[in-house]
Amino acid sequence: MNIQALTIMIFDNNMFDGDISAIGNAENVQILQAGFNRLTGTFPASLVQMTTLIVMQLSSNYFEGTIPTNIGNNDTLRLFEVLLDNNRLSGEIPVSFGSLTNLELLKLNANELVGTVPPGLVKLPQVAGLIVNSNKLSGKLADVFDSSDYESFTAFRGIDVSDNNFEGTIPSQIFHFPALQLITVSKNCFSGKFPDNICANNNLAVIYMDGLGAGNGCRKLLSEGVNGGEDVHTTNLFHDELPQCLFNNLSNLVTLHIAGNGIDSHLPDINTSRSILSTIDLSHNMIHSTIPLSYQIS
Repeated sequence: MNIQALTIMIFDNNMFDGDISAIGNAENVQILQAGFNRLTGTFPASLVQMTTLIVMQLSSNYFEGTIPTNIGNNDTLRLFEVLLDNNRLSGEIPVSFGSLTNLELLKLNANELVGTVPPGLVKLPQVAGLIVNSNKLSGKLADVFDSSDYESFTAFRGIDVSDNNFEGTIPSQIFHFPALQLITVSKNCFSGKFPDNICANNNLAVIYMDGLGAGNGCRKLLSEGVNGGEDVHTTNLFHDELPQCLFNNLSNLVTLHIAGNGIDSHLPDINTSRSILSTIDLSHNMIHSTIPLSYQIS
């Protein structure tokens, strides 16, 4: 077999195991799909040298170690899809990802990544979103979304940074992406208030903001368990009033989750002729009012 003739390798959804560090010898491969297997070892550094590669799909394996810092430094690399989610990758997210100007989809969720997110990742002209949930990332999200000029990034449709340790406020700049449809920022260490412009983008269809200040990184031990009992913790709860506009201003909103945020306000009426909300979760708050008739009568 002439390995140089290979351009497409699709091995996903099998039970392949072992190391694939030598796979870079197939230097003409354009599409590599090996997700949902049992592959092990460190991230195959040879992939970075495969100048023809445009799709790298290695999701749901057992890769360990760090992502090569030079993954975006190869000027001839034309990657537009990189899926590394659901592995055991550690270390920081390489800044050089921001040099992959053709990148449309990058998934790094469900790993053990630390540090913060390089701002360049949300400034790629064709990238569809930021998917880094379920890691150990930290820092201020405002340092990631550090510009107010996102109106030209029409491909950016979603952000999922949930289940990390991000702190500070939720940056208002996120809502400047004109095509934004999904925002998931649950279970972090946010403080402060909801952004004033939370309802500025009428394209929003899904909002998950559960436990904004209840991430594992901001849990504080109050007392240790006695006689084998569980430890008692408290969390740095995010406190604010319920944004009234979420129930009437966003005509494309289908899912709204704002559970576990210590919200102390009343539940507003909902405009049933305008709203298409199908799921609302306001549990574990301190909302004090009767449930308006608009939620009970169609």
